[in-house]
Amino acid sequence: MRLGYEQFTGTFRINHPLLSFIIVYFVHSYTIVFLQLTVLYSFFFVNIYIILEVSILHPLYQNFSFFLCG
Repeated sequence: MRLGYEQFTGTFRINHPLLSFIIVYFVHSYTIVFLQLTVLYSFFFVNIYIILEVSILHPLYQNFSFFLCG
């Protein structure tokens, strides 16, 4: 059983099985960490946007609606 990039691409071949396993393991772990960080930062920015909208924009909307409605 050969581990490495040849089972994904078929072009880039690594003869040493341990080295290929280490490379595949690091690439897999880094992609998982990158996906977790992107999900975390997306939730973080959505929460910041909601807090800013509630704290800053919502009183402005209320003031504008008060001025418009008389």
